[in-house]
Amino acid sequence: MSFLLVSKISVLLSLYLLPQTQMWTKYYGGVNEENLARVSLTTDEGYIVIGGSYSYGSGYNDIYVLKLDSFGDTCWTIVIGDTCPDWGSDIIQYGDVYYLTGQYNFSFYYRNLLISKISHTGELLWNKLYYRGQYSGGKRIFISENDNFTILGNSGLGNNITFLIKVDSSGDSIWEKEYLDESGISCADTTYDSGFIAGGWIEPHYYKTVIKFNKNGDSLWTKYY
Repeated sequence: MSFLLVSKISVLLSLYLLPQTQMWTKYYGGVNEENLARVSLTTDEGYIVIGGSYSYGSGYNDIYVLKLDSFGDTCWTIVIGDTCPDWGSDIIQYGDVYYLTGQYNFSFYYRNLLISKISHTGELLWNKLYYRGQYSGGKRIFISENDNFTILGNSGLGNNITFLIKVDSSGDSIWEKEYLDESGISCADTTYDSGFIAGGWIEPHYYKTVIKFNKNGDSLWTKYY
């Protein structure tokens, strides 16, 4: 048996860095395994959590979203998924709704990038699926200009592809772009110029890779380490 574990840590700063003080610890989940992908702050000083659950839904790792208040108490939960393993990777708040990305699977071999919109009360408003080859999945989702969103993901089985998809507030595609073959992205963030930067690996020797994109999804440079 395993649970989602979320702890709140208070960091005290003065002239010296004082020890971190744990404010509370909470456990979430059921009788089977749960996993945690990301925790983000919400505008009501609470938290939104995304991960996976073997306890709820189909029982075979569905996407598990929890809204918590500032004390870690559960406001609502929602489970999204089918009978095959599904994965939640990232979730953000935009206004009073939430957008998430991950991987939604109709079979073990045909997996789709998922974008979902959830209301402030935990109601699923819509799912949108994008197929970019076998094992497609979203890694990060970012807010862009004009109520749009950009999703960074990977696809492929053996021949991995890194891609960016920009969608509007209804989840409909504005543009889709592919980049390096034989690559995988493990982390990403926005940059000061409204672009994106991503880090991961590239075959055949699994070099560490950093890619810089502008806001239109054009690759500006790629570095190997």
